[in-house]
Amino acid sequence: RGAGRFRYATRSAMEEFQRWEQVSRFGKRLKCLCSKDRRRCEAMVAAASASGIEARKNLLKPGGEVSQLFLAQNPVALVVGSSVFVHGGLHPNHLDYGLKRMNAEASEWIRGQSKDEDAGVPWFLQGRNAIVWSRMYSQQSEERCDCEMLKEALQKLPGTRRMVVGHTVQYPMGINSVCNDSVFRVDVGASSGVVDAEPEVLEIVEDRIVRRLRSNQAAQVLVSASDALRMFKHPFWHWGGQPNQAPLNSIVK
Repeated sequence: RGAGRFRYATRSAMEEFQRWEQVSRFGKRLKCLCSKDRRRCEAMVAAASASGIEARKNLLKPGGEVSQLFLAQNPVALVVGSSVFVHGGLHPNHLDYGLKRMNAEASEWIRGQSKDEDAGVPWFLQGRNAIVWSRMYSQQSEERCDCEMLKEALQKLPGTRRMVVGHTVQYPMGINSVCNDSVFRVDVGASSGVVDAEPEVLEIVEDRIVRRLRSNQAAQVLVSASDALRMFKHPFWHWGGQPNQAPLNSIVK
């Protein structure tokens, strides 16, 4: 979004942003009727965008209205229990930089309040190895996924045993896992601008059982309670001589 690449967006999606902008401008001008200085108030209302794509760019740019209202407060990576959620994938160098630091700097950038005004897009959000663009763990063929890098990354987040990623469409397979169930790929391409696939949900029960939910079908158990116990005892998870443990309610942003 920050790069203005909207090839995945449909025309109706562009038009929706333009309509949103029109309603927002109307509301602001309406509030100006109660202002002590109505002319000054109305002069501060931004001009209408000439097109849907222009409206989308303006609303989603750093400091844009939609960016500030709906995006800036959200973390780019989040740990819940023993799962870490990220759009593309976390690499070891990202974790060396720090999860909290990346979340804080991404939020500042989205709000248009970066401490370094000349810095531009934060480095961890740029390029093919960015946490939002990486495909290192989501190639459809497991042989092309870097399971060793994934293992190293999880090692740097004590208490985590799995990563949940999106970004790379898993069609026609749907939600699936590789690397000994240490990464779950959940982008099924449900958008009509992608492959218009049926929506699916990844359910994690009590931080152990992992299920795939689909409409009009029985839940598919991807990791059972006994599987989770075996994973927990597997040497893959015994770094530093002790198995990773994390409270079910632990959340790290």
